Amino acid sequence: ISPFEGFKLDAGYTYLDSKLESIDDAKLNAPPGSPYLPRCVPNAVPGSELARSPKNRLTLTGTYKLPLSESVGEISLGVTYTHTDKQVVTAPGTDFRYAPATDLVNLNVNWDNFMGKPVDLAFFVTNLTKQVYAVDVGSSFNSAGFENQLMGAPRMWGFRLKYRFGD
Repeated sequence: ISPFEGFKLDAGYTYLDSKLESIDDAKLNAPPGSPYLPRCVPNAVPGSELARSPKNRLTLTGTYKLPLSESVGEISLGVTYTHTDKQVVTAPGTDFRYAPATDLVNLNVNWDNFMGKPVDLAFFVTNLTKQVYAVDVGSSFNSAGFENQLMGAPRMWGFRLKYRFGD
């Protein structure tokens, strides 16, 4: 959607209603000769949602392109917001069953055709609000007795420089 000159709004939405129908118990046994893990313990239960399958995800991006002459180049400012619902990450019975919902904000500033040259500059910030969140769990509590979490990326920022050779 472009409600006015130079501004563009993009949206993406995903709805996923997953459900595990059954598990083949015969395939849960470890291979013969495995002394460490006699039986695999699934992180899903028949009738429940699939692991790592959030029901809803919404992404909104607003981008504004400054009204400048071609000799200066194209400067655009963009903000992206992404909401992801909580999601199952490990087996029932642990404190880490669900990864919480996340609301992430990213920012970018692009300057394409810098001063009329074949050079593009960019500045970006990811996780602008410094949200601390888990993206996955090791799923080892029921078989090994301990659990671990993989945390999402912290706030990061950086620059990009691109030079285009030829036409």
